[in-house]
Amino acid sequence: MKMKMIKNQRGYALLIVLLIITVIGIFAPILISNLMNSSIQFEKAEQDIQLQKVKEMGEMYAERALVNASSNQELRGYGFDVSEGSDQASMTIDLDPTTRFHILIENINGTPNITVTPYVEP
Repeated sequence: MKMKMIKNQRGYALLIVLLIITVIGIFAPILISNLMNSSIQFEKAEQDIQLQKVKEMGEMYAERALVNASSNQELRGYGFDVSEGSDQASMTIDLDPTTRFHILIENINGTPNITVTPYVEP
């Protein structure tokens, strides 16, 4: 009787191990892809926040330059390109090889309109 019971249980442990390996093999790619997607989303959100801060810094710089500069010549001293007789000033700043932003000030002599456009190369 004992011999018959042992014969029936042969391979049971191997079957359990193979089943566990199969279940892990099925769920592992799903978990790994979710983790990778989370890290990609985090990096994208971090990049968006940094671009927003850069945009705010550009606006502050342009406002300060407008307040301190009493002429187009002084505005050029802040790094802006100003054409004679033009009511616009512009500047492009490269933060690194892939990130830059462009500052455009319109209506210098009246109520200025400041536009900061960040750009990131893929």
